[in-house]
Amino acid sequence: MATGEVLRYLRQKDSTGAIGPITWIGAEQRFVGGLRNSGVNNLEEQYILGTDTYTVTYEDKDGNNVTEKNFCIADSDLTGVTNYYKLVTTIYKETQNENYKFDEDSIIFSNALNDVAFGDGKTYPDTQSVYLLNSDTFKFEDDNSTLSIYTFNMLQKDELFYVQSNGNELLILVKTTETKIDSVSGRTIIKEHIDNLLNP
Repeated sequence: MATGEVLRYLRQKDSTGAIGPITWIGAEQRFVGGLRNSGVNNLEEQYILGTDTYTVTYEDKDGNNVTEKNFCIADSDLTGVTNYYKLVTTIYKETQNENYKFDEDSIIFSNALNDVAFGDGKTYPDTQSVYLLNSDTFKFEDDNSTLSIYTFNMLQKDELFYVQSNGNELLILVKTTETKIDSVSGRTIIKEHIDNLLNP
């Protein structure tokens, strides 16, 4: 066998010298079935051409762009179509921050974090103040007139569903895409995280 080749199958030679049938070890694309509820014959064709989809786009009540991509064969609508995957992608109109956000002339803090403490008269003596504890999260700029917050903000959410034979939609995976500016270097950081709801 030449260097760099991948071992794909085995053949056995019997005592007479006859060579037996192939025993496949790895899966080649042409031997793997295509996506369920699609018109392609195998993964090789799906890789080249793609698969059947039925896509709907709209704006939600908050003005975010939502795309529902249904990986199935459908005619004028999805009535009666089951056993397929559906990917719902939400691109946020404004970046979402679950921990901190500005609301007109106010700032909202999450009490669950260790980045902020409210004055308690003891450890933090001024009861009319909010103490910003983490310099990696908060930084005053422009001679302390501007407060910048360096936490991850949600840009996009992708939810993968499987539409079962009874029509129920089973949520399988959720991928979140978040971004922030590094407080020291000023570089943009993008973080993608996938939650497996079938195997948490």
